[in-house]
Amino acid sequence: MAAKIENVEFKDEMLIGSQKFVLNGVGLRSKKKLGMDFKVYVAGFYAMAKSSDASALIASPQPKILEIVFLRSLDRETLQEAWTEAFTNNCAEDCAAAQGQLKAFNDLMVDMNENSRMKISFEKGSVNVEVKGAKTQSAMIVGDAFRRAVLAIFIGPKPPTPELKAGLLGI
Repeated sequence: MAAKIENVEFKDEMLIGSQKFVLNGVGLRSKKKLGMDFKVYVAGFYAMAKSSDASALIASPQPKILEIVFLRSLDRETLQEAWTEAFTNNCAEDCAAAQGQLKAFNDLMVDMNENSRMKISFEKGSVNVEVKGAKTQSAMIVGDAFRRAVLAIFIGPKPPTPELKAGLLGI
């Protein structure tokens, strides 16, 4: 079985090297603007084992993967503003120290078109980011507090929307 949301299919499991990841949940990120809801992206969240406990997932050093598929075009600057705002809203510790890491993360952003993809892999002590939009960029950003803060953007106390968080947690 696979999960399908907004005509984007996410596999039930993913094998990377010898590590098996299971689909924890899928969610839709929408943005209300001018009294209308705009569908921005869908995401599939993979973990070593299913869990609906956001705090435990954020704290755990076990690898996790977030796959994002954009449903509309967004320019680089809009993405950077959105990530900065979401990071600031959810950063719980070492936020000032993580500003350099946030800059490195934002520097990876490119103009995204419909069906462009982003993959964020959360490893022990780092975040690996792969962006496939107008051009492809990737990098590893080291820092465990940064890893937790980026994951909290999606499933932390102040996610972009409660529906996105609930979907990714499989609730």
